Amino acid sequence: MTINSVLLTNEYNKLPEIYQDYQLVCKTILQESQDDSIFETIPIYSKLKDLPQKLTSKDYECASALATLAVLNGPEEIGDLFSAMKQIKSKFTGKPYTPPYDNKIAQHPFSFFQGSILRDYMNPYSSDCVFPKLSKWLLKLDKSLLDTRLGKFICHKLGLELGEIPTNIRSINYTDEFPSYVMAKTFKTNNPFKDLIGRSMARTSVLGTLAIVGIGSMHVKHKIEDGANPFKEAVKAALSLGSTIVGVGSLGALGAKHFGATGSLIGVAAGTLIGANVSRLLS
Repeated sequence: MTINSVLLTNEYNKLPEIYQDYQLVCKTILQESQDDSIFETIPIYSKLKDLPQKLTSKDYECASALATLAVLNGPEEIGDLFSAMKQIKSKFTGKPYTPPYDNKIAQHPFSFFQGSILRDYMNPYSSDCVFPKLSKWLLKLDKSLLDTRLGKFICHKLGLELGEIPTNIRSINYTDEFPSYVMAKTFKTNNPFKDLIGRSMARTSVLGTLAIVGIGSMHVKHKIEDGANPFKEAVKAALSLGSTIVGVGSLGALGAKHFGATGSLIGVAAGTLIGANVSRLLS
């Protein structure tokens, strides 16, 4: 599969225009006096909502990074949305909905590249992969917080015993000749708080977190260059990003455990909304 670079660039440059059209529709539906923060919970929108403002303020580095992150992770977020819709639809149609695994007892680890448009190009065993060695190296870094030394240390201190169960989620290394599937993590504990911590870490992608922190750092750099107080801007960014990451991870994990794909989507939406409100209060 090849991508026309000219076409990709043209579509990429249309993102601010697309957002403005979408915002016009939102304002038509909602009264001007109403808070449109609910739309910040919609996949992709939450990443693009600040794009026009950042372009206007000439914060081009941050705007470019936001647009790139939205484009990369768009397929996964839209896929989650459709999974939730299928689950809801099954309640009304009576048709069975089969989840990839039992969410009540396990949580699969999140990956930055797994649900992105780069998935096929990152598979070192795919013919679309240009640099297999580089892909293998990047995939070793593409892990959840639970699979890092810090995550293992936290589990050890909490006395949280981990296990694994199979899922029907294809791993990024999947090929027809050598099928490979993601293993979901189980958490052996009678403490619901410890279980939530483990699930939250499994849902926190290391590279995804670094990408978000990197974008936040670009924005802080731009504000400081405009004369803002460095310490104040750093604290605001840390609180805003921290609340978003923790909120999305924990509420998404809680929702997924009890209500599957729909609960995950609602939990992520709630966590995103918390982060947006914290950012707004600190502005």
